[in-house]
Amino acid sequence: MTVGGRRHRELLADIGLFVLPSLATVALYLPSGVLMPFRLVTFGLVALAVVRIAACERTVDRVIIALGGLAAIVGVFGLVGWLRYGIGPGAVDDAVRVALLLSLAIAVAILATPRSVVWLLAGWCAAAALAIPVALWEIASGDHLPKNLYKLDAPSFDWNPIASWFDNPNLLAYQCALILLVLPLAISVLPRWASWLALPAAVIIAFVLLATNGRLALLGVFVAVLLWLARSKWGWLGIGVGVAGFAALVAAGFAPARRLWLLTLQVISTFDPNGDPRDAARLSLAKSGWWIAQQTQFLGTGPGGFSTWSIRPDNPYKWNQLNNAHSGLVEILSEYGIVAAALTLAALTLVVVYGWRSARIEPRGTPAIAAFVAVTLAATWVVLSACHSTWLRQPLSAMHIATIVVLISAFSWRGRAASKPVPAAP
Repeated sequence: MTVGGRRHRELLADIGLFVLPSLATVALYLPSGVLMPFRLVTFGLVALAVVRIAACERTVDRVIIALGGLAAIVGVFGLVGWLRYGIGPGAVDDAVRVALLLSLAIAVAILATPRSVVWLLAGWCAAAALAIPVALWEIASGDHLPKNLYKLDAPSFDWNPIASWFDNPNLLAYQCALILLVLPLAISVLPRWASWLALPAAVIIAFVLLATNGRLALLGVFVAVLLWLARSKWGWLGIGVGVAGFAALVAAGFAPARRLWLLTLQVISTFDPNGDPRDAARLSLAKSGWWIAQQTQFLGTGPGGFSTWSIRPDNPYKWNQLNNAHSGLVEILSEYGIVAAALTLAALTLVVVYGWRSARIEPRGTPAIAAFVAVTLAATWVVLSACHSTWLRQPLSAMHIATIVVLISAFSWRGRAASKPVPAAP
């Protein structure tokens, strides 16, 4: 194939990466099913990846092999679950969504280049430009877009359930957290004028995140900040000063600090085995997921199984007919088995270990920042995947994983952070 053809295909792939975060943001207001734009772009990226492999333009490296192996494991255990327990309501759609998530991850691993990072980061900024103004309008007006699940009940709430283009505030919180996590890299690769906007943008996005009441998303961002600070001795000093300062602000009654503290206590209460059972929802759902895994001999129920098994009469952890796992890890464990869950955690752990090592060996430069952003995205996955009631079904989830894969595939992490030049922003 010609050099010109290859360049055109690379440009198409970069454009696809640019539009995906925005398509994930407004997916609820676009066609669904086969014609869902997010899926169509994913299909296009998969096709470009197949062409690139067929044309011998990309060697099959360890990242691609690992993702392919994980996809095969998920597929096998999903099929085993279906054969054992049958196909439940909505299971086919769940299977399609998981297949798309894994296909997108493999495709971007094949297609990613240093220039792809620039396009993807620009895409995340474009998604923020779509979502944040709507959220600010909701905060100012108290009104909401038509598909906000809480639009009709909002006047009776003691807080404003802002969700922007999403149907639930938790998804907006998840998006805000992801954008804040990738913002350090955006500052490095985007034009200078965009970098100057990063700090005020971060403040506004953090304000919106706080307004969503998304407790686990806030926790994920907090963990990411701690990871950045932990890179140096001065950072550890900053952690100590920050904790002491926060405690002082809470004690002094400073409203934003007290709100953060109350949100922290609410997060703890949802996992507290000794707390009010009415509040310990996530702990009950996690126990339910483990019970489901035990009942299936840790092989999984197959796609969509948590929604039916969690409300079975014999489930001792059934919680008020709540049939969503509220955790990506619990979803994978209960539906695809302990092997798939363990391999997912192992893959994310490897990203953290190798990314941290690369960033420490060469602590300056865009590749090192990319490595550490991948570290924060992987290290906070367990928390961020629990932001919303479901994880495997969401386009945002696919973008979370795809972003990690692009960052680890675009730069070499063999022994040191890569020195590949990063092209100018589009």
